[in-house]
Formats: sequence, structure tokens, C-alpha cells
Amino acid sequence: MNYKEEFTKCINDLKNPKTIYKQIPNLLTASRAIGIIPINIFYFIGNIKAVLITCFLVFITDFFDGKIARKYNLTSDFGSKLDALCDKIMFFGLSLPLLVNLPIITPSLILEFLIGMTNIIKYHQGYEVKTNFAGKVKTWLLSISLILGYASLYINYPSIILNLSIASTILSESITLGKYLTNNQKVSELSNNLNQEIPTIEPSSNTKENDLPYKYTYSDNLESTETKSHSDDYLTKPKKLIKQDTPKK
Repeated sequence: MNYKEEFTKCINDLKNPKTIYKQIPNLLTASRAIGIIPINIFYFIGNIKAVLITCFLVFITDFFDGKIARKYNLTSDFGSKLDALCDKIMFFGLSLPLLVNLPIITPSLILEFLIGMTNIIKYHQGYEVKTNFAGKVKTWLLSISLILGYASLYINYPSIILNLSIASTILSESITLGKYLTNNQKVSELSNNLNQEIPTIEPSSNTKENDLPYKYTYSDNLESTETKSHSDDYLTKPKKLIKQDTPKK
């Protein structure tokens, strides 16, 4: 993926009122990285109440960006990578100020750093890197722990609540790290598996296009798509194959 081209495309979409909606998920994602600036300002001036409110608003964007992207078919590999990057920036930006008052979160920070480094190394080695269910649970537990950590500076509540939350976060991070470390599925292997699943059908010479129960839509790239039936000549191996129902006359 060419990040420079993807970033340029995002900027062009934002400049055009007709396409700006396509970048709503990415804008929500980026707000998590930008949000650490006002949060840290509120923290250092002692306005913990504003910190908690801003933290909550920033954290819920992690739910809405993906939901909006999937609902309106705006998902992209660039958005997925941006989501992971902004999450790491947000968590480290919010955790570091708490280290002075809550050194108990140090193991969580170390594990989060190891998860990030593992993903980077695996990605450059050609492995498929994507968020799994354990990673999503880890993200929400870490968010709750950070909110409780800041709340402990403003509200007097039993410390056992924060300790249990941090312990759950550390356990979840350990499971997530283990899953990423044991991920040995390379992108090339995924492509080979996809090609093996493509059915090969050789119709007889008397087969008519409308007699076939379905068509295949395929493309050698993501920019152009062509539809042909199996009654056409032999096709080269496509990169993308989608079954479509043939309308009955």
C-alpha cells in the first residue's frame, strides 16, 4: 500500500464537499491522536473533570469510526492502519502523565509497546497483521483503566476497582501479544488459499450464457471490473472473484 497516495486521496476527499463524507471514519480515528493534546493540558492545569469528559469523548470514537465505515462501505486498509497508529499514540499520550501517581500501569505500558513493535515487525516480514477479538477487548479494558486512573485523582473510590481493571488489562494484553507472536499466516499464503478456492467450470459447447445459474465478476486490479460468463474463453486467474446471480428473463 502506498501511504503517500492514500494520504493524498484523503486530503482530496476533504477538499471536495461531495466526497468529504468518505473521510468521516478517518477523521474520528485521527481525533484520538489529536485528543491527547487538550487532555494533557487539562491534566497539567489540574482540571481533572475536563480530563475525564474529554477522555470519554475520545474513547467512544473507537466504536463509531469502525461502525460507520462498515455500515457505509468506507473501510480501507489505510483506515485500519491509521486506527492502530492513533490508538497507540492515544494510549501512550494518556498513560505517561499517570506514571507519576500510578506506577502500577508500567507493565501495561511495556506490553502495549511490545504489541506495537510485534505488529510492525510482522508487517514488514510479510505477515497478515489485523486486529482480532482479543485486541478489541484489550483496547476497551485499557481505555477503562485509563479513565479509572484519572478518576482516582478526582474521586475517592476503592483502589481495588482500579487494581482489578489494570490486572484484567495486563492479562488481555498478554493474550493479545501471544496471538500476534504466533501469527504465522503470510499475505502470500492467504492469496494462494484464495486462488485454490476459485472453482473451475468448463461448460460444453452447447451451453448458453442464460442457461448458467450465475456469473463471475472478476478483476486484475481494484480499479477496473469486468463481467463474463463461463461460456467465454478460458480466463486468466483473477485476483478477485465474486459470484453474481444471473437475472432470469
